[in-house]
Amino acid sequence: MEKKRALRVLGKDHGSHFEISLSGTISETSELWTEGIPANRRVVIDAADVTGINSMGIRCWANFIASVCAQSKKVVVKRLPPSMVSQAGMVRNFLATAQVESFYAPYCCEECGN
Repeated sequence: MEKKRALRVLGKDHGSHFEISLSGTISETSELWTEGIPANRRVVIDAADVTGINSMGIRCWANFIASVCAQSKKVVVKRLPPSMVSQAGMVRNFLATAQVESFYAPYCCEECGN
């Protein structure tokens, strides 16, 4: 059984935008912060390294993304992993007013099964 990594959140100011990189599992113990995010600046959230999200993590994420969207009118989420893509399709306001720039989707070859 694979051990789930605690969520790691890194913020970096790139001048033209503020980027938040997430890695690990989003759960009820995740600390998604919004302090230090510049107001009214473009915010880019990179979720490529999110390895999973549980039901309580969905609530944590929804509160976080709503707060970020309230601070900035231009929030972009990029490289959403399949676990978050499926939640975005099922959970109302999962992305609040953020725009999706890119996402990962699983692909299965019908010929070989890979």
